Amino acid sequence: MIPNNNEILATLKQQLSYDFNCRPDDFDKDEILLQSLPNGDTFYYINGRDLEMILSHSGGAKIRFGKITLSPDEFDDFRKIVLFQNIYEYDDTVLSDAIRNVITKYYELKNRGIHHPTLEDKAMAIIANTSYTLDALSKVPFRSFDKMFIDCIRKIDYIATKNLEPHLNKDKGIDHWIYYPEKEKYSEVFSDPNKLANKISSI
Repeated sequence: MIPNNNEILATLKQQLSYDFNCRPDDFDKDEILLQSLPNGDTFYYINGRDLEMILSHSGGAKIRFGKITLSPDEFDDFRKIVLFQNIYEYDDTVLSDAIRNVITKYYELKNRGIHHPTLEDKAMAIIANTSYTLDALSKVPFRSFDKMFIDCIRKIDYIATKNLEPHLNKDKGIDHWIYYPEKEKYSEVFSDPNKLANKISSI
């Protein structure tokens, strides 16, 4: 049975005073303080945050923030929801280490020597192609910010390529920047296994 959090926290603060002649205010914010409980559990307190965690000696755990208490499985579900809500094209596909290593090497090879835009680069690209100001953009949720940047690049690429379409040797037309064909994730990585193997072996 997990003890009352408030009682544990009060005990921890008292213990800090006895053992170290100090208070939680003497520690840095977000510093992790811990205490071994008499029943063998370990209590973690994040200094300056309304966040606590108890690890049971039997292997169980509880995480509390504010008035909400979650089990590890519930916290993992919560974490995934937050990531999907805040990161555009977030992917939690379960992959073996071997497959993940192939994908990582492929993109390392593909993007070798290419500048990766910083957050500031992305912000400036959006501002240069929209009516957004830096102040207005700072209030945009990160997921929307990320999507805006991707769409700006797709639109620019489409306009530039569309004008050259008559001179390109393509069986099909240029894909639209919004109405583009859906593709399987990682399809470009595994579309030609032999070609991919040759590329990776050359890294």
